[in-house]
Amino acid sequence: MRGQNITLLCEKRRALIHELEQGKLSKEHFILENYEMLKTIKYVDLEVKDVEEGVLKYHYFNTMAKMKMLTADELEYRDPEGCKGLREAAYELYTKKERITLGLLTLVDYHHISAYYIGLAERIRIQLQQPDF
Repeated sequence: MRGQNITLLCEKRRALIHELEQGKLSKEHFILENYEMLKTIKYVDLEVKDVEEGVLKYHYFNTMAKMKMLTADELEYRDPEGCKGLREAAYELYTKKERITLGLLTLVDYHHISAYYIGLAERIRIQLQQPDF
């Protein structure tokens, strides 16, 4: 996940976010589109070398976890054990996403960070800000 590939994936993601914000995509379809975009990536490690790569890795683990949760929701009543397994796998992916977040924060030495509340399921969004050099 380097260079031009990261840039292309980021551009596609921004376009999907725009469509979601405009109401052209449902949240579920947004997750599915992101999954389709990222599913060909075979291995993602937990090392954060730079901000751009870290953000993409965060996005990867978050998307994979959300996809597992969507699939688990579909199985909830038909296959409770399968549902449970998928949820556990999703939680492992969310844990990896949080490790990436910590790696990003460490990389920037906890500087130029802002966090703010967003009204979706009581979540807090963390934003890296460009330092004024």
